[in-house]
Amino acid sequence: MSPANVYRFFESKKAIHQAVARGLMGEVELEAQRIVARPGPVPERFRELLTTIHRMNTERYVGDNKLHEMVEIAMQEDWQVCVNHMECIAGVVGQMIAQGVASGEFEAPDLQLASLCACTAMMRFFHPQMIAQCATKPGPTIDQMIDFVIAGLSPRH
Repeated sequence: MSPANVYRFFESKKAIHQAVARGLMGEVELEAQRIVARPGPVPERFRELLTTIHRMNTERYVGDNKLHEMVEIAMQEDWQVCVNHMECIAGVVGQMIAQGVASGEFEAPDLQLASLCACTAMMRFFHPQMIAQCATKPGPTIDQMIDFVIAGLSPRH
């Protein structure tokens, strides 16, 4: 498709980038929602959820310089598509925590706070820029961080 033809559908280069970002982020959101909707023990699905978000973000943004640059611009300009994505992921994480509370596998008196804390703990593994910047820095592995988050949500007897 020629550039002139592309601009018949998009008003600007920024609009094209936002559409690409929306599509890529939407794929992550859809897969996360699928994991939450499946039956099974919550801690296992929670681990899969957090690992999948990390894997998909790494595959999409870290190895591709153009996509990595697009994410960098999106974060600097505070694109609404990024804000919406972060809210969606926090909501999906919250749904999974709520399932764990309902089944007795997790304990979280404040579900929204628990979701925000879990997402913040996973930021190094969720945020495309941090994934790239922290890849060679010392720190816990993703499995160690997930173990930590799950331990924090586990009931205290």
